[in-house]
Amino acid sequence: MAFRLTGRGDGGFEDLDTSHISQVRGYWEALRNGASLPERAAVDPRGMAGALEHSFLIERVAPGLARFRIAGMVFTDLLGMDVRGMPISALFSGEARIELQKSLEKMFSTPGILSLNVTADRGLGKSRVWARFELLPLLDAQGACTLALGCVGLSSPAFRLGHLFSIASVHHQPISGMSAPDPVDIPKPEAEPKAFSPLRLNSLPPARPDEPFETLHLPKIVAPAAAKAKAETQVKTGVPYLRLVK
Repeated sequence: MAFRLTGRGDGGFEDLDTSHISQVRGYWEALRNGASLPERAAVDPRGMAGALEHSFLIERVAPGLARFRIAGMVFTDLLGMDVRGMPISALFSGEARIELQKSLEKMFSTPGILSLNVTADRGLGKSRVWARFELLPLLDAQGACTLALGCVGLSSPAFRLGHLFSIASVHHQPISGMSAPDPVDIPKPEAEPKAFSPLRLNSLPPARPDEPFETLHLPKIVAPAAAKAKAETQVKTGVPYLRLVK
């Protein structure tokens, strides 16, 4: 189902450059195995090299809430800072965040392609911005739908937002052949802070700029009780901590 909205004055959504979205969407479709969702591990940046600056990867961290794991330089230009670790809602106005929360949870709980037509003002004397976000669900290492590959198409080149995005329309396209899991209750959203702290939200090591979709390796965490039991077992069995290899 295609959008049929018409903008006011600046050409609106009909003048969007959706070439980057088309490239990412085509790559995602090619990764699908029948009716299943692609796995995160299968995503190779070389498959969408021409759209990396407009692409991003988000991770579901709570019902209706998702944060940027990786994001292209376009998003740095939009907010004037590195958005990795920040919630995707940081790009949207307070009124739009409730609709965004519902849309994200629907995409993750009933896997489907999510498209958002959005607008924002650049500031006094500047033309309005029209944009489209397209989010494509992915499976994580455990086989759950908690990730999404996304791309944005803009009516203007890279710019700094004067105001946050408002949502003009939402479209969720269910993926045929996939059974929907049990519905997830969406809690009443709490008021979001006016400012977001990347340090508070980001617990993942950042991706290197030259490899925007590299695999992130997290340190292995051993519970204190398990570590103590392992040490006691090694002492009792006489297993040495170090071994000399000739």
